Amino acid sequence: MATDFDIDASPETVWDTLTDFDTWPTWQPGVKSIKTTSAFAAGARFKWSAGIGWIRGRIMTADRPSRVVWKGFHGRIESTHVWILEPVGPSRTHVHTDESWSGLLTRILTKTTQSTLGKQLDLWVPALKAEAERRA
Repeated sequence: MATDFDIDASPETVWDTLTDFDTWPTWQPGVKSIKTTSAFAAGARFKWSAGIGWIRGRIMTADRPSRVVWKGFHGRIESTHVWILEPVGPSRTHVHTDESWSGLLTRILTKTTQSTLGKQLDLWVPALKAEAERRA
């Protein structure tokens, strides 16, 4: 599931907001806590607590300030989340985000998982926009 939106902040500010995992619980609905094992970089691992329990993550791509990809693992569900940040003028960023889930459970409950995924993006997008614009 993909969505596109604009943020009134530079790509660097959006990047810094999105990748500042330690602050996720303060601005991102549903994130109760987060634990990181190292600085934000490809290969780094993290896990966060959300309404469904703990989700383990691994950063696959970290190209500051334009592209972030991470994979998340919760039980038998694997998610891939891609964020692409493109400058639109000096202080505006176009964001394209795409998240997909895979695994047996997602194939069995396709309609339910798509609905849940859509609701997650409906929370993430305005929260990221509001926090990045606040930081700008």
